[in-house]
Amino acid sequence: MATAILTKLRRLTGSLTLLHQAVELVDDSDGNFRNLMGEVLDVHHRAFTGFLEDLEDGDAEAVNRRRLAMLVFGWEMNNDYGLLDDVFNRYQDILGDEGTSAIGECIERQLAQSPEASMKFAIRNLAERFAEFTGTVDDVISVLAHDLTSPYQYLRIATRLSEANRPIEALEWLNKGMHTHGVNRDSQLIRIRN
Repeated sequence: MATAILTKLRRLTGSLTLLHQAVELVDDSDGNFRNLMGEVLDVHHRAFTGFLEDLEDGDAEAVNRRRLAMLVFGWEMNNDYGLLDDVFNRYQDILGDEGTSAIGECIERQLAQSPEASMKFAIRNLAERFAEFTGTVDDVISVLAHDLTSPYQYLRIATRLSEANRPIEALEWLNKGMHTHGVNRDSQLIRIRN
């Protein structure tokens, strides 16, 4: 039974991949294709969850969550059209420790590749969500601090610190942002600081 379910799951995964590749051939101005991708992701997630529930304890441990993690990471990195938004968040419950660890390794490798790679939205966005899921406020701030090219990043860091009841550090980040980007660049920095 497990083999039959796994075969169906692989077919569904293949369908998802084909749909993602087809996005360049489709006019999605009405948003229907995006909705379809969301529905297929939901079905895939439910199928995978059901598959894990149907397995015996020993068989469930044999499921290669690293392989699922590679699939999720690939979807996240190749999400040019925003059709697979938040796939990592959607699959966290079935990735387990092994899959989550594999995602973290992929993120580290991608960020270490080159400075240009670390500036791409997809990897920064995933790294931030990963830090939120697995780390502390300081881990999230570390990710946010990789890109201080806009005053908004300083505001985001200050907001995180403020939410963590660390107002002194929040003010320090606001002041750094104003010093780096100038007082008039972003009135939000001044308004928040005052």
